[in-house]
Amino acid sequence: QAMHRTGAGAGCVGCHEEKQTEKACVGCHGRMIKSRQMPQTYCRVCHQPPLTHTANLDTKEAPAVVTASEELAARTPTVGTYDIADIPETVTIKSLSETYQPVVLPHRKIVTTLLKGIGDSELAKYFHTDKGTICQGCHHNSPASTKPPRCASCHGKPFQEGELFRPGLKAAYHQECMGCHDQMGIEKPASRDCTACHKEKQGNTSISDPNT
Repeated sequence: QAMHRTGAGAGCVGCHEEKQTEKACVGCHGRMIKSRQMPQTYCRVCHQPPLTHTANLDTKEAPAVVTASEELAARTPTVGTYDIADIPETVTIKSLSETYQPVVLPHRKIVTTLLKGIGDSELAKYFHTDKGTICQGCHHNSPASTKPPRCASCHGKPFQEGELFRPGLKAAYHQECMGCHDQMGIEKPASRDCTACHKEKQGNTSISDPNT
């Protein structure tokens, strides 16, 4: 269990968790629900299935050495994401535009900024195993795709009994955007500067509270 302990930097899993708190990573990882029941695909990033054919190789090296060498060579780290042309430059969020005008999200800029933050991290290369992995920081709980389902398909109701950790659409948007800005220390626009993202509609007499 030593290598799989959480909260202890001396072990593999604990060290990975510490790395996820770094500024470039925490925007996505900080809001992910941690589970001790991780999919087997995550385990196999480190634990490769044994290559049984090496047992009878005519070699001076021990079979275990050959197996380890071939397993390492077979790993294919992923760098980057989908082709830039497949990433929408902007995404307009207009489903909740009663008080404010629709939000024009600089979608492509966000993706490229996250990739730049990862940089040459060897850890990220091996755990971001799919071209859509970087997208799942926001587009979570759905298969990686260039056309993920709309947020409202899961967050359509403001409250769902039995799904207490699935907020309504307005809360989901704000948790993702504001949470990322807070955890990554993004100061401009400030996470609670409503009108930096939402331009107020003309003639709207309501008073906006930047703390809500």
